[in-house]
Amino acid sequence: ILQRARGRCMQLLDPLRFQQMGSSQGARIGKVFVVDGDEAVRDMLRTLIEADGFKVQTWPTAEAFLADYDLPQDGCLVLDLDLPGMDGLELAEMLLARRARLPIIIVSGRGDLLTSSRAKSINALGYLNKPFDNQLLIDCIRHAMA
Repeated sequence: ILQRARGRCMQLLDPLRFQQMGSSQGARIGKVFVVDGDEAVRDMLRTLIEADGFKVQTWPTAEAFLADYDLPQDGCLVLDLDLPGMDGLELAEMLLARRARLPIIIVSGRGDLLTSSRAKSINALGYLNKPFDNQLLIDCIRHAMA
């Protein structure tokens, strides 16, 4: 799992930082926050992530997430980049400026170099292009929550 995640999900992550996060085994602590503008995708992600034992909370926009999210909360953020209003990278940059210690996994239909470069600048844990392998997303979440 570690090798697969390192090669596909963790393309933006320093390998040493990835190793320091620990194994994918252990208790499911914290909550997975999902921000995606597509209701069908949010529902699918909720079902997928809850099936692995995590608690999930979803929002359709960055603004709705910011209105509900209180710092600090344990968990990780699964974030789409193409959102109505504030885009996902703007949200991630805002969380970084607020010193939120929330690992971010970006899921996006955009695979361009500029976008992945901006994602790296906000310390995204991973960057998955849609459509992505469901198990790979779960592996990323497990590592983020370890």
